[in-house]
Amino acid sequence: DFKFDDIQDLWNQKIIRNVLDELEDKGIQESLRNEMEEEALDYIAERAAALVKQFYRSSHRSFLWMDDAKDTFCHCPACRELSPSDQQMKILNHILRRLRQDDPDATLAYLGYFECSEPPEKITPEEGIFLEYAPFERDFHKPMAEQAHPLERLLQVFPVKDAKILEYWYDNSLFSKYKKPPVRFVPDVERIRKEAAAYAAR
Repeated sequence: DFKFDDIQDLWNQKIIRNVLDELEDKGIQESLRNEMEEEALDYIAERAAALVKQFYRSSHRSFLWMDDAKDTFCHCPACRELSPSDQQMKILNHILRRLRQDDPDATLAYLGYFECSEPPEKITPEEGIFLEYAPFERDFHKPMAEQAHPLERLLQVFPVKDAKILEYWYDNSLFSKYKKPPVRFVPDVERIRKEAAAYAAR
């Protein structure tokens, strides 16, 4: 039984409980943390590769999303200097390298969603990472052209030719606030047509 005040304190106590006393040296702890991070990334990549092998494949593209929730990214000392977008990018690059061991033409989606709607700044996407932009927090009562959104910034980082838009035009569960009975749904066909054309023109 032991007590801890914060995550850093817990991390340090776990190290002390599981490795030699010499690892109390701060530099060695940092080295160990880096090794453990690589092991974690390798594990994630291996599990992702195993999952992709189970998919029905009509192309070389894969869509492996992070947590479908807000504020679920890592805040540990090793990660807090990276934005959610950079954290996602770091993981996706690692996964893609593993996928390409099985399929040299594999590509992988970066989901521009919630906190990751802004592009990564510190970690560059490797060739084969493409954008999937999901403007979940947009105002669905206004045309997209009248709203501020990060798509243009994202397209400065990710190839335009490979980008995919995940829109919510027909998501009546969203418009019904995930409650039953659903609201009566009447799609704004003209606005959808204009927005689809605007996306395609980029």
